[in-house]
Amino acid sequence: MSTTRLSRTEQSEANRAALLDAAFRSFSAEGYAAASLDRIADAAGFSKGAVYSRFESKADLFLAVLERRIDHRATDNAAELEAALATDGDVIAALVTRMATTTAADAEWHLALTEFRVVAARDPELRERYAAIHAGTIGRLASLFDRLVERLPAAPQVSSRSLARVILGLDAGGVLEDAAASEPIPLEDRIHVLRGILGAELSVEATS
Repeated sequence: MSTTRLSRTEQSEANRAALLDAAFRSFSAEGYAAASLDRIADAAGFSKGAVYSRFESKADLFLAVLERRIDHRATDNAAELEAALATDGDVIAALVTRMATTTAADAEWHLALTEFRVVAARDPELRERYAAIHAGTIGRLASLFDRLVERLPAAPQVSSRSLARVILGLDAGGVLEDAAASEPIPLEDRIHVLRGILGAELSVEATS
């Protein structure tokens, strides 16, 4: 039985993916502060030295996990929006539902992210690195809202970038609120709030 041998580049990429997967699980389960590079390395099947050969620190590894998740989520959000725009459905509801459900599914990761953001806020160098990554998140979400604005009968009073920051703030705050309360914020309420910010009901059927 023949087997296909991976090239050195392919093996390196596979090892990196395995390490990022293990790190995501560890940060989600234990939180940022409690997570250990030793345990992450063990879970991925590598030595701690192998981890440090790729990442300088735990913060460096966390940011790599974050960047990958941002890429995946942006791709999924864009696909969801395009699908909604191609139908007569409510585009706002589709986008908010997508954001809310993916955040809820990875609630433990988002709590770890909140923890990391507090640490980064007190570390100028780390804050600068995180801000650069976060700017990409804002830009991608703003691009989605640009598409939404095209469907509005009148332009909103805020820019797509400001709208993206408001929604990201609500999303992050919602994670903490859901963790503190006995039940999550109803999805219908999230949709209603976003409609209120935009100042219009938005559906392809209503505005086309």
